[in-house]
Amino acid sequence: MFLLALGPLEDACASQPCLFGGQCISAGSSYQCQCQPGYDGINCELDARVCQTQQPCGAYAKCQSFRAGAALSHMCIFQDGLAYGLNAQQSISIIHFSQKIFMLIAYSSLSKPMLNC
Repeated sequence: MFLLALGPLEDACASQPCLFGGQCISAGSSYQCQCQPGYDGINCELDARVCQTQQPCGAYAKCQSFRAGAALSHMCIFQDGLAYGLNAQQSISIIHFSQKIFMLIAYSSLSKPMLNC
């Protein structure tokens, strides 16, 4: 019979997982981040300043923040995910988008010469 002696468990916050000044709260082997205002996400990685302060999506859409430094700061999600945009005036429905993609694919396949194998 072998016994393996393990040292004390490392604090989950030792790796400093919370970004942008978020405070790490250790809960045994896991942690939770309390983010500074303007940041969100599991590790405070989302730049939520636009969504929180400017509210570009209005009251009837979800404002989804992206990682800090991303090309887009946010995206508005309308109609339970059936439409997306940067605000209510600049949105495109998934059905409309899908039809455009389908039409583009159909056009592309029609314009290519067929190969006889």
